Amino acid sequence: MASSSLCDDNSAAWDPDRKLTDGISDFNDAPRHVQAWVIAGCFAIVACLFSFTTIFGHLRRWVRPVEQVHVVRILLFVPIYAIISWCSFYWYRYATYYSIIETVYESIVIYSFFALVMAFLGEDMSAQKLALISKPPMKFPFPFNCFYYKPKSNAFFFGVKVAVLQYTFVRPTLAVVSIIAQAKGNYCSESMLPSHVHFWAMVLNTISVTISMYSLFTLYLTVKEDVKHRHVTAKFLSVKAVIFLTFWQLMVISVLAHFNVIQATDYWTVQNISGGLAAFLVCIEMGIASVVHIFIFSARDYRPTAQVVEQGGYVTTKKPAGVCTALAQTLNPSDIIREMWFGLTYFYRRVAYGRQHAMPVAPDEEDDGKHQAPNSAAAAAPARQQPPPKMADIHYQQQQPIPMVPTAHHHEREAGSSREILR
Repeated sequence: MASSSLCDDNSAAWDPDRKLTDGISDFNDAPRHVQAWVIAGCFAIVACLFSFTTIFGHLRRWVRPVEQVHVVRILLFVPIYAIISWCSFYWYRYATYYSIIETVYESIVIYSFFALVMAFLGEDMSAQKLALISKPPMKFPFPFNCFYYKPKSNAFFFGVKVAVLQYTFVRPTLAVVSIIAQAKGNYCSESMLPSHVHFWAMVLNTISVTISMYSLFTLYLTVKEDVKHRHVTAKFLSVKAVIFLTFWQLMVISVLAHFNVIQATDYWTVQNISGGLAAFLVCIEMGIASVVHIFIFSARDYRPTAQVVEQGGYVTTKKPAGVCTALAQTLNPSDIIREMWFGLTYFYRRVAYGRQHAMPVAPDEEDDGKHQAPNSAAAAAPARQQPPPKMADIHYQQQQPIPMVPTAHHHEREAGSSREILR
């Protein structure tokens, strides 16, 4: 394998005992792979039943769409993973092609959790930045705890967003590349050689998911006291555990396959065995996760009552929307596409023009505390005309509760205006 960039054939001689449906009628005498397939199917059914029950509860109590749309997307992660993993166990030769659905939705889950935490802080960007503006400088989590960051700065607010959103771009892109490589015979999921695409896809995915989860963890440590009444710790651990567990166990299985710890048989290739083992474990884990999510993402937290409004500090809709309306809002990806476009635009402007022009900043607003007071000559100089707003700026300006017009009149507003500070 080391001398060739092509993979071994993902097929073996047909086992006459490989009829998986025989294990349903005669489970005890069925081969082990048939027993494993039946057990995985049972856990997948449990995962779907519990998850869809919890999801339907949210759709019936659609009183807080700004939060619940992300909650339902997170809950959908369990049945999607369970169904795809079970199908990968049965139609194992095409497992790599199924994985694109898992990888794409995994990136959506990470974004949805980030958006959910931000929704807990406030309904729009103004309220979210207001919640962060009074926070003192804080240390980054380990291993960068020797550095400080300012939660109130634009660099932190938009930097965390971009760090999370990059995974929603990198992960699906690498999945498409993997599909193309698999079709050409150069993916090799059981190989750890740099000559195969699987090695580089795994390296880039590891870097991307680490950056994304580290940014989420930093955000969680920053706002955990502000949103502790929403049980964010339990939600964060449940999402992190599921994503990290499935990601790292797949990597461990790939390493074991590469070093021949997992060996082929007369009827099963190494890729068949490693893929089936990963699918079996994921089905079991999704069944357990579905039970945990009943309590962590309970629909009982969303009731249009005065008590919830007083304790939670937010206003719910007076009457829940219909189930179809709620489901349509959940499946509408327009917000994800807008956020991805904003992330790409912000990153480009940050690299091309520097921090000062990455996002429009009020003249009196500090950026990482490094702005100095202008001297008299600079103060007397006429104000430089601002460049026209970008699409990402317009998108976020439309979310402000008070309309913000990016014209020359903007510079005539008072320096202490809250509208300028929250911009």
